[in-house]
Amino acid sequence: MARATKKTTAVIKAAPGNTSIALLDQELANEVAALKDQIGQASGNKIKIEASGDFILPDGMNLGNEIQVVIVDFVSRNAFYSVPYNPQSPAPPDCYAMGKVINEMVPEDDSPAKQHSDCRSCPLNQFGSGNNGKGKACQNRRLLAVLLVDPNDPDAHNAPDAPIYTLDLSPSNIKFFDGAVSHVARALGPPIKAIFTVTAKNVGTYAMVSFIDPLPNPDYAAHVARRAECQDMLYRRPDFTAAEAARPARRAAPARRAAGARR
Repeated sequence: MARATKKTTAVIKAAPGNTSIALLDQELANEVAALKDQIGQASGNKIKIEASGDFILPDGMNLGNEIQVVIVDFVSRNAFYSVPYNPQSPAPPDCYAMGKVINEMVPEDDSPAKQHSDCRSCPLNQFGSGNNGKGKACQNRRLLAVLLVDPNDPDAHNAPDAPIYTLDLSPSNIKFFDGAVSHVARALGPPIKAIFTVTAKNVGTYAMVSFIDPLPNPDYAAHVARRAECQDMLYRRPDFTAAEAARPARRAAPARRAAGARR
């Protein structure tokens, strides 16, 4: 027979000595403010998408495989890598581009090894140029700046200091995002006017991400006002410093060499 669960009720007891509960709470609040100096800081503002389908905040908190977001802004990013992906030592791209209008994107001036004058006609940005004649050698991605919507605190994302995160969509996932944006554009307008449910599930070596159930965003005016904050994170340039020593070998890579493993 199953053992009955014993219910307990927390009781706040008086602090030792003459310290009142109110004073102790204030001291503990000050301690929380100082915790940032005692623990490691979150790296960046990126929500990581695990192959399992879990969304992970920069501080390591696992949000599970379903979140709700407001897409404040987004850009397209193209990147060509001449070397296979090494998760222990990720290399920056040899050639990359970023922008709003896909057909007008060109390699950025600081690309170590520009592959073509523009992305649209670049041979490495054509289907069939990837490994084994599949996909593209150049990775087409979407980088989103999002506000997280907490169902338990539905107004938290409207605070002027609510954190804005990035969500990086791989080439395998951009078609689902683009389709959702097109659908919302017809029904509501730009994606910032909607609240999306974002789900992810494992499909082998990576997670498939879907944008579903868009609802009208009643607070989009306040969110539009925060777009200026997104520019630095959306247009952040790769860090080429660590790979500078290896650049001479990478510059010599054949222009039509296939890209490495999925990133």
